This record gives sequence, structure tokens and C-alpha cells, in this order.
Amino acid sequence: MILYFDNYITSEPFYTGGHMYLDSVRKSKAKIYHAPSKMDITLYTLASYAILDWSKVIIKYELEDLSQKKRFEKEVLKLFPHAILIYGRSNSQKKFQETINLINSFDDDWIFYVGNNDHPFMAPNKETLDACLEKAKKIALKNRYVSIPVSHFIEFYNYAVKGTPFHEIKAPSSKILEQDKDMIVALFPKGMYFSVQVIHKKLLNHWFFSGDAGSTIVRRSDCIEPFSKKVRQIVVIPKKEICAHFDALLHTDKTPFNTSYDICPPLFIPPGFFEKNIKIRFGFEDYKEGYVNINPLKEKYSFMDRENGTDLKIGLEDIPLFWKKRIKKIEVNKDADISKINEAVKKIGYLQRNPFPKKSSFYYTAYRLKHNFFILIYKIPFIRKPALYLMSKSKKVRGLYIGLIKVKF
Repeated sequence: MILYFDNYITSEPFYTGGHMYLDSVRKSKAKIYHAPSKMDITLYTLASYAILDWSKVIIKYELEDLSQKKRFEKEVLKLFPHAILIYGRSNSQKKFQETINLINSFDDDWIFYVGNNDHPFMAPNKETLDACLEKAKKIALKNRYVSIPVSHFIEFYNYAVKGTPFHEIKAPSSKILEQDKDMIVALFPKGMYFSVQVIHKKLLNHWFFSGDAGSTIVRRSDCIEPFSKKVRQIVVIPKKEICAHFDALLHTDKTPFNTSYDICPPLFIPPGFFEKNIKIRFGFEDYKEGYVNINPLKEKYSFMDRENGTDLKIGLEDIPLFWKKRIKKIEVNKDADISKINEAVKKIGYLQRNPFPKKSSFYYTAYRLKHNFFILIYKIPFIRKPALYLMSKSKKVRGLYIGLIKVKF
């Protein structure tokens, strides 16, 4: 695979106002969950990719703070000694085409495209990714418009599953073609342009060469969707989490997509990660600062209850693969009930796959009609201007709007 990372490293989010409750995590008493710098998040993410095998690595980037350029390039070359570094992220169709022409010169059909700087590889092994890639390669013998979404696990796991909000509202035309223990293979009749995917080279070329975006700003694959000719895309959806968004899912209150932080918590950088000095405590009742505290039997996360919570609710076997060579110490509570812990981990996994309450088909029909109407009236200029004013003044209004515009009807 070719790693193609194309990002602007800035403190400003791509969408503003979406995470309405993130401050409750990042400013809580749990120091481990406090927000790192965007530079550290980016280097953490790239470090996670360094454990995978790459035929080529392209790091196309731009910095809000140019004083960080020397540090960034030094750290990247430690991780990827033969990386191709290109300063100036893509912000137009033409700039993407220039990079794709470079990619086309390489003898590799598969691209791990990353249009975000904060989706680290969090899987404990490479097995699910390898299985999905092997399946995608077989599909590509007949249809090269194929991809593997490798992040936003809850969202994509439910995209093709009837009766879930992601299917009924965002992708009602998608359908499951087959599935096994590792993956769901689904058809998306109008394509799927998510910006953290493993994609076949032919699909990447189609996205950015089949239409004309003119002078429109195009910062990632999502932005080219309105201009790209639609094709029937086969999507291989992993049944286990591979990558995860550092700030979790987009939390838009009072929409069917809302997923609470106790089911899908944001990520953190373990203390001592960059120094290769991670310390882990597993199965203990008390909380210890400076460690990653792991106990799936705890009711709450540490950002909800610092004294009685835990940092993670996973099994020891679920520790991210890229952490393992950076761990100095693991302490395990010899009195921990491992059978209960294993049952708790299974329950948490089930909730992550099935976090949404059941709704009737009438509910989703009414929801689509209501918000189709909202989007329609928003296009009227004398309504749009006051709406934009309200968004500039209110985080709640802005968050609701972002939740709605991300809904595809």
C-alpha cells in the first residue's frame, strides 16, 4: 500500500461547532484526557501508521505554525526514512491531480488515503485490515471502484444495516452484498467519498479526474463529491475498529446520530508515549496519575469521574499495536476477576456496534421530510443570512446546523 497523507495542521477544525460537549472531556479533572497540541496529535497519528508496511509514503502537509516545520520533518523522517515530503497541502482539484499523477507512477494499486491528521491506527493487530484488503483485491479483479473505510467504526459498521440512522437517513440506497466474521461488503450506488479510506488507484483517479470543480476549494475527497461522476462503489466495511477519530464521533444533540462519550470516548496520548515510557495499570480499583488506567468493570471513564473512573475499558489484548514497543511497564491486579472483565469487554463491543435505539420506518421518513424542508428553506437568501448570524453567535445552533448538513438525502 501507498500511504498518502495530505493535511493542513492547524488548531482550527474542518467543521466548527460539531463537538458540543468535548470541553467536558478535555477540561475535566482527568489530565490524561486534556487536549494535546495538534502537532502532537499529528505525530501520534503518523507514529501509528509507521507499524504498517508501505511501498511508498507521501506526506503532503502545511503548517499553521511554520516554526514547527523543522521538528515535524525531523520526526516524520524518523518514522518513514524514505518518505516523500511535499510542503503545501492540496486545496484544489488541480493540486490533488498533481499528487495523483505522482502516485500513478508507482507500481502499487492500493492507497491508504488520509485527508485528516487525527485518525490513528488503534487496532491491536493487522488481521482485520489484512483480511479486508485481501477481499478488496479479489473484488477489484471485476470492479476497481472499491474501498475500505478504516475509521469512524460505529458509523460505517451501521451504514449498510437497515433500521439504523446511518442507513435510513444518510445512505438508504446502500445494501449488503455479503459478509463474514471480518467484514461487511456493501454496495453504495452513488459512491462514498469519506477521506480516511484504503482505495484502489482507479477509484482515486475517478474522484479527482471525472468532473470539473473549477476554482472551488477542494481540501479532501469529501469536497470533490459534488463534481465527481457517480459510480457504483463496493465498500468493504471492517467489523472491528481499525482507526479512530481523536475527538470521537460528531456529537450533535437531539439527532438520531448522537453517540455518547461513554460508548465512544475521545482518544488521548498516553503519558510517556513520545519518550517510550508508557506505564499501564490493569484491573485495579484505584486510579493512579501518570499511568494508563484500564478497567472494563468500571462504570465511568476518568473524564466523568476522576476518582472512581478508568481511562480505558478494553482487554489487555486490545492495547493498540503501535503502543507496544513504547510500553515500559504493565502492572496487572492479581486479584482482578478476569472472567468478569472478559464479559464486560464483550458487552462494550456489542454496544459499540449497536448504539442506536430502534426506530420505526415512519420515524425515519418523517425525519427525512422535516430536514429536507430545513435544507430547502436554508437556500433562500433572506433566511440564510439570519441563520448564519445565529450560527456565529450560538454554539448550539451551529452544532445543529453542522449535524444537518452532514446528512445526505
